[in-house]
Formats: sequence, C-alpha cells, structure tokens
Amino acid sequence: MKFHSKLKEERKKLNLSQDELAQKLNISRQSISKWEREKGYPNIETLIELSEIFNITVDELLKGDDFLKDKIIKDSKKLKHPILFNFGELLGLLGLILLITTFLLKAISLIANHEILPFLQRIFTSYNCNNININ
Repeated sequence: MKFHSKLKEERKKLNLSQDELAQKLNISRQSISKWEREKGYPNIETLIELSEIFNITVDELLKGDDFLKDKIIKDSKKLKHPILFNFGELLGLLGLILLITTFLLKAISLIANHEILPFLQRIFTSYNCNNININ
C-alpha cells in the first residue's frame, strides 16, 4: 500500500479529520490533503510523528511506497556527511582570517616604523600619481 493510502486509512481508523491530524502535527490541513492526493510527502520528522500518532512503525507507513523510501534515503545521505561542507567553510574562513591578519600586521608595522608615508608615496609613484602631494 502506498503512503497516501496508508495515511488516509490510519487517519480514518482514529476518526480524525485532516484538520484534526494537522493540528496534532502543528501543520496546515492543506499539507495532509496534499499528501493524501499524492502531491507531496512529509519530511522524516513528520513521518516519525505520524507513526507515533497512529501507533505504527515508520516502516509500516512506508511499505509499498518505493518513491518515498528512496526520498528518505536520499535526504539522509545529504545529512550523513555535513562535516565535509563545514570543513570547506572552515577552511575558507581561516584563509580570510589569515589574509586580514597579514594586512593588519603589515599596516601596524608600517605605522610603528613611521613608514606609512613613504609606503603610500611608493604606491602613488607606482601608479604614476606623481602630481599628488601627500605632505
């Protein structure tokens, strides 16, 4: 039996309207309607809540619905290795911190050694800005 049929069957066993089931799940009635009409599927957290409300296992809800099983497997694989994405983000952040730190240390060094004006003069000179007077 496909999920949409099982959902409707279990809901009716408990004499629940779509609205009453939706209230138990803190979702809209339209979501229940959509699932029962095969226009969408709930997320894994909602499937677990449904299984608890109906007092059946998630497996019983999913049996016979290969599309939903595949969706859950696919979604769980996305969650399985989030550390790889976090590692990339961390590496990028460390690179940015290193770049900013290098810039700040160079600026502090120039200011501390009173070399900031000669440094700026070299920059302007290298860009052919000889007419600009910094003094």
